[in-house]
Amino acid sequence: LITIDADSWIMSITFFKPDTRLVKAGISIPDCPGGITQMLGIIAGWNVNLISVFSKIKVCYQSMYLELFMDIGKSGKSAEDIRKALPEAMSELNGVYALEEFTELN
Repeated sequence: LITIDADSWIMSITFFKPDTRLVKAGISIPDCPGGITQMLGIIAGWNVNLISVFSKIKVCYQSMYLELFMDIGKSGKSAEDIRKALPEAMSELNGVYALEEFTELN
């Protein structure tokens, strides 16, 4: 995985173990205290390792977008299992959460 931050002239290269299974998820969440914590708590409960978390405010104090890169290799779940389970798990949270993007990276 190559990550570049052009503003600070930083590039990092990450080498993963052979059993790594990467997925990318884009999720809309409420822009309120605890919004990120609730969302990441679901993922942590599935034994998913977060590789990268990027947040961007869409509408201040209303909604934000999370871009997550995750290793699901030790979760015991397939990418399809997680893609189907995320909306159901998010429906139990306070506020409006929506899965906007989900891609398995090979």
